Amino acid sequence: MPVLAVAPFAARKAENSRRLRAELAARAIHLRALPEIVTLNSTDICNLRCVMCPRHLAQGKHRLDERVIAYVCDELFPTALKANLTTAGGEPLGVGFDWILERALRYEVRMDVVTNGQLLDRATYVRMRGALDHLNVSVDCADPATYERIRVGGSFDRLAANLHELRALREREPDDVLFSMSAIVMADNLPHLAGLVRFAAASGAGGLVLQRLRHEIKPTPEQEPTTRWSAAEIERHLCAAEDAARACGVNLYEFELGRPNVLVRAHRAKIPATLDGIGNCYFLTQSFSVMYTGEVYPCCKPTDYKLGDVHYESPLEIWNGARWKELRRAHWERRGTLFCSGCEYAPHLPARRNGAPTELVRSARRAVAHVRNAATRRTLERTREPIYAPLIARHHDLGEVPIRLADTPPQIARHESAREASALDRASGRLWSMCKGVLSCSSIEALRLERHWPLEIPSGRAELLAVCESGALLLSCQGSGTVLRIDVSGQQPSVVQVLQLSDERSWIAPASGASDGAGSLLLGEYGVHPGARCAWLHSSRDGGRTFARVPRIAAARHVHSVCWDAARQRYMATTGDVPGESRLYALARDSSRPRELVPAWAGFTALLPTAADVLCGSDLPAGNGFARLRFGISNALEWRAFPRDWDLQVRQLERAECGEWVALLRMDEDLDPERCRPAVLLRSSDQGLTWSEWSRFDPRDDVLPERFVTLPGPRLRIVTDATERTCLIEDPA
Repeated sequence: MPVLAVAPFAARKAENSRRLRAELAARAIHLRALPEIVTLNSTDICNLRCVMCPRHLAQGKHRLDERVIAYVCDELFPTALKANLTTAGGEPLGVGFDWILERALRYEVRMDVVTNGQLLDRATYVRMRGALDHLNVSVDCADPATYERIRVGGSFDRLAANLHELRALREREPDDVLFSMSAIVMADNLPHLAGLVRFAAASGAGGLVLQRLRHEIKPTPEQEPTTRWSAAEIERHLCAAEDAARACGVNLYEFELGRPNVLVRAHRAKIPATLDGIGNCYFLTQSFSVMYTGEVYPCCKPTDYKLGDVHYESPLEIWNGARWKELRRAHWERRGTLFCSGCEYAPHLPARRNGAPTELVRSARRAVAHVRNAATRRTLERTREPIYAPLIARHHDLGEVPIRLADTPPQIARHESAREASALDRASGRLWSMCKGVLSCSSIEALRLERHWPLEIPSGRAELLAVCESGALLLSCQGSGTVLRIDVSGQQPSVVQVLQLSDERSWIAPASGASDGAGSLLLGEYGVHPGARCAWLHSSRDGGRTFARVPRIAAARHVHSVCWDAARQRYMATTGDVPGESRLYALARDSSRPRELVPAWAGFTALLPTAADVLCGSDLPAGNGFARLRFGISNALEWRAFPRDWDLQVRQLERAECGEWVALLRMDEDLDPERCRPAVLLRSSDQGLTWSEWSRFDPRDDVLPERFVTLPGPRLRIVTDATERTCLIEDPA
């Protein structure tokens, strides 16, 4: 992912930081400013089984859904300065990492990443370097045998190779990323701490953080240093590590062990500086932390202070919820709490009393909360729909689409024949069409029927999709879930099945197939059957002879529209139409993994890309219009609604050879009968900035178009598809 070169969010972030500090100076409980730091413990799925971690007992099973990540990031990242990606029992560079990284780059958020380093190859570092502020690698030991005994499933050789490659890259291409290592001090690695300091220096790390072994989540008493080493031996090994730090020029941080830090080199401050010394905890006033379950807790310490769940509550509601504000108040008033009192991050609170009894109460409350929260999650998953990013994506409302009546009405020639689906072969000058199982061809100029062939198709209506570069045709059959390739080079067409869809009730609609004109095609499945979830994409690189399924995009009912974006050499596709499922994707021609651009909140059933943007038509029951997605750093989305007289869904958008744009507006037939059948053709000569009504069709008209094909030539000419009668519509000669 590219490094962002401009800072459109900088002013917004600066204003939020100014407001936050002003509110905290006033000892506010309710904060209008939003958190500067967002911690995403995105998963408990890990590639290691470290002995001091719960993953040593069982693999994790939770991860934040892409929609949850998008929802949280879109709410908080525009004003946030930092995103923390910590382990929390899982590996941050694994599942879900790219989703967070994409949002961090989009919103110019710096990242702190804690990783075990097994997945930290050169490509991963290069991808995230543009957003990275601090990288910490958890190593624990530089002795290979001890490392692999502690970090079960890890390879020390792989880690060392990754870190060596990382150092070589940073020496060739210096950056300002803070790089450190960390280790939990245990009985096994205590004698090797000095060697770990030297390994950190050799790897280019500026510091090593020594952490205390904790037993709140997974007790590991056998690794407690005091069970194997005397106080004198522990002191000797820690002093050896401190001496090595001074000799190697590496900072050694021992504050968790109750020892002073060994600081031998200067480094820049992390972004942002934590708000310490204000009489409140920065976790409560500056930070927002989401666990892999979606639950929000105030900090990294194990407590029973569950503040909300982003599956069912807005991050903004949680940030100023009653439970969060009560904790802030307890800190401002110096009352303390069971878990906060005595914490190193809250020196302003009174010390914890009655150590052993208090710890028993804390442990009991954590255990009860663990059981209660798990039961609550199961109940909510069964009984409540989650809330994700709002259906209406962030956009700029530019008013109404300018539409006027055309100066000169078109000429309309009606034809008695019906066409269910048509495709134009520009190379041969033929217009191919299907109707009731009969394949026909006509010349483009005269539009007279030249030949026709009855075809034996599996069942149902057949949709003619595209003309391949070889002149062959692609046909999708409703009712059988098949795609056929028809060779029309001989006296009789030869028909071969080339694709079986995921469900026999699915088909490829004309709008959900596209070609790059050079042998590549992309087809998207369409289905309206009960329970349909057939949003699959199928790609071909040999002119439609064979197809491969693209790895499934986010679950959706079907693919609405597919188009070829020549300017960026990629396909674009939209999905729908259940609320929360509509998305706009981009797929490079040689790639197999789609990338989401924006939520297709208005349906986006028609797409027309240009060199700078893509025009999207909406698919709403009411309030339709055009959305224009301008490509760039923030993918700005502009919206213009249709005036009331043109409030219809956009069925099709096409660019004619003469340079004009044409749009077909028509409502779905399953909507209000009074609104379902009108149709309007709009045209634009300025790339969609203004439009004129070219032709309007009465709801009772037997030539009411379903789709159209633009014909080549210096003036605008189209032929329509309709189940009763078709027509040729053209500008006067």
